[in-house]
Amino acid sequence: MRIYVGMHKKGHTLVEMLVYIGILSMTTVLVVNLIIFMARSFFNFVVTRDLSSGAQVGIERIVRDIRRADSIDISTSIFNASPGRLSLNTTDQYSGSTTTIEFFVDAGQFVIKEGAGSPVTLTPSTVSVDELIFRRIVASTTEAVKVEFEITASIGSVTRTERFYTTGVLRKDY
Repeated sequence: MRIYVGMHKKGHTLVEMLVYIGILSMTTVLVVNLIIFMARSFFNFVVTRDLSSGAQVGIERIVRDIRRADSIDISTSIFNASPGRLSLNTTDQYSGSTTTIEFFVDAGQFVIKEGAGSPVTLTPSTVSVDELIFRRIVASTTEAVKVEFEITASIGSVTRTERFYTTGVLRKDY
């Protein structure tokens, strides 16, 4: 407790100012680090989500179309190489017309093309397909396609790459 005789206290001492500045500096550093940590965590979450959704959409679509296919168009398909290409001959269950479904990589994006239609991208724009390999599996009574692909998702400085595998058996072979 300070006693001032005839004077009123009109400010802070130098020591008090240094303590206030120190506390304010530590609080600012903690808040900035927390914001950076939260932003990095959010970007990691978004990259993981995009990677998973891109892989899931691709895998589900490929397997579904392989199961529906009548045969594999060997002449236009590219097996055991990257980037691969898979051409499937299918019959529309409603109209009975035959069409071709193609899976391939175009400018780093996983693409599907049905018949004479325009190619449609199956992966988000933040995802790029680095490698796509189709392997044809032929047994005495069964024909299947093993699909291997490596995809990379990135936002800002956060990048993640994963490999995915799936296999689909043509329906005529069930």
